[in-house]
Amino acid sequence: VFLLIPNSVLAANTSSLNFDGSNDLVSIPVTSSSPLNLGNVMTLEAWIKPTITAASRHPIISHRSVNVAGAWQFEILNTSGVNKALYVSAASVNHAYTIDNVLTSGKWQHVAYTRESSSGPQRIYINGILQTFVLNTPAAFTDNTNDIYIGNGTLGKFNGLIDEVRIWKVARTQAEIQGNMQKELTGGEPGLVGYWKLDDNTGCSAKDFTSNNITGTLNP
Repeated sequence: VFLLIPNSVLAANTSSLNFDGSNDLVSIPVTSSSPLNLGNVMTLEAWIKPTITAASRHPIISHRSVNVAGAWQFEILNTSGVNKALYVSAASVNHAYTIDNVLTSGKWQHVAYTRESSSGPQRIYINGILQTFVLNTPAAFTDNTNDIYIGNGTLGKFNGLIDEVRIWKVARTQAEIQGNMQKELTGGEPGLVGYWKLDDNTGCSAKDFTSNNITGTLNP
């Protein structure tokens, strides 16, 4: 069951969304003409406060609601010999993951992934700080018309809080990420194609604050 939790990371917000690590997710529809089909140029951002358990994967933002070739997933990896790392993958392909123990369970952290082309460069940031990769092997992502999920994916379920999910069709710079990660956006920023604050949900809906108006559906 979803819970709105008071006192999110941004002073202007009043709450964030709690995911139970079982079946909670926000599903966002994608069509063939959707601005959420990003190709290979993107920035994915969110504030997270995870509860990281042993041998677990925690999808944050995923276009792998169906595990088709080239579909991407941005997640926490805490299994298979990797500990509390940020990880980007596609179906049966590992694209990037950070060194171990870059994340802290039970603490708010801002996470971001940027990619400039199918061959890179790609970067992961935590709290605006560029992270060191253990693996960095970019390959082409492929657009698809399956839903984008927040808090769920092909493997694993997110356990903890998620706030301020932003999807950009541009590779943001470190300075841009640092300059905006602690601010609410207007929704009209250039390149921003999806923005779910996750603090204003009405019923089973999560509002998109861009002009694309791609409403997410809460599935508790």
